[in-house]
Amino acid sequence: IEKIVITSGYVKNILKQLLKLGIRREFIFIPPKSQIEFHLFSDKQVRREASAKLYDLMNKFSVNANIVAVGGTALGFVREGDFLHWDGDIDLFAPLDSKIELINFLKSQGYKPNGESGSVMNSIKLDMILDIGITVPMSVDFFDSSSDVFTDTFEDYSWEWRTKMFTKCEKVKIHGKSMNVTSPPSEYLSQVYGASWSLPNPNFNYKDYNGKVNQF
Repeated sequence: IEKIVITSGYVKNILKQLLKLGIRREFIFIPPKSQIEFHLFSDKQVRREASAKLYDLMNKFSVNANIVAVGGTALGFVREGDFLHWDGDIDLFAPLDSKIELINFLKSQGYKPNGESGSVMNSIKLDMILDIGITVPMSVDFFDSSSDVFTDTFEDYSWEWRTKMFTKCEKVKIHGKSMNVTSPPSEYLSQVYGASWSLPNPNFNYKDYNGKVNQF
């Protein structure tokens, strides 16, 4: 074997399996995230329709529990004022005590939320079904809003966040709709993507995240 290219977002699990099979690490190539994702948001109609549906979801739970854009979704909203064109999913956080109500609402709207096996943050995954026939993967990670801090994990990385960054969120306009993002967004994005988060980086890789590294 001269080279293995990981073309899935589940880098951590796949890399573990390859190393266990005896593949040498230098033979395993992990491309930039922009080359792995399905570029669903390169289509303006997809971005517009997804923003309308996401707004409806955020607005439904705006009284008792904020649903907040995080990860690449937050990066696009804050930096680009839109979804990242190379991104392929929607990343959200929500308070844990809203989980049952949220799942029931999603089911009433025709969604099929599923729990993510082995998730540290008690997560669900589902597909946002657009009227134009395209499905957009969406994940919701839940945090304990009664605690002052909570731990967020992704692949090899972890972050400890002040809970109020997500319960007292800020709003940005996306296609004319007010969307929830972390507060302050610059603090969150710099801790996740590094100090240069405001500059587009098409070569950003899984190794470039700025969180605490959990070795495996």
